[in-house]
Amino acid sequence: EMIKISGNGTPNGDVHTDMLIFAASNRLELYLISDLEKDCDFLVTQRSWLDYFPYRSVQGIDFKKAWELLRPDNFKIPDLIFFLKCDYRIAHNRIKNKGGDKYETLKFMKKLEREFETLFGDKKNKLKLNKVITLDAEQDINSLKKEVRLHLQSLKII
Repeated sequence: EMIKISGNGTPNGDVHTDMLIFAASNRLELYLISDLEKDCDFLVTQRSWLDYFPYRSVQGIDFKKAWELLRPDNFKIPDLIFFLKCDYRIAHNRIKNKGGDKYETLKFMKKLEREFETLFGDKKNKLKLNKVITLDAEQDINSLKKEVRLHLQSLKII
């Protein structure tokens, strides 16, 4: 709820407050993840602390400054990332139909698409992530689920 009122509901209105809210959230989630790991063979999440960087970059905060505030040195890098990639206009329409939030403007999503590609899609990404599988998220959900399952089976995760 705090993120909705930050910056008067605009994605670039109060960038510093957004940074603080998400940095605090990511740091607190670290403890939740550590607790869950004790009882689970593997965890699946929709997003991770890595998303912090593309969003902050679109808001005009460079990687180094975002890193300094988040200080993720003791954060866990996911063992595997499925990067669901689709055209920003399709992503925007899907989110808009679910109500969206202050970040889901067409202009913001276009920039965000580029930043996520830099983080997850580029082989020379800033975080040296090497277990990223890019999937076409423009396909229907059942086809996408089937593709994810095949990848997980080939890696002997399930």
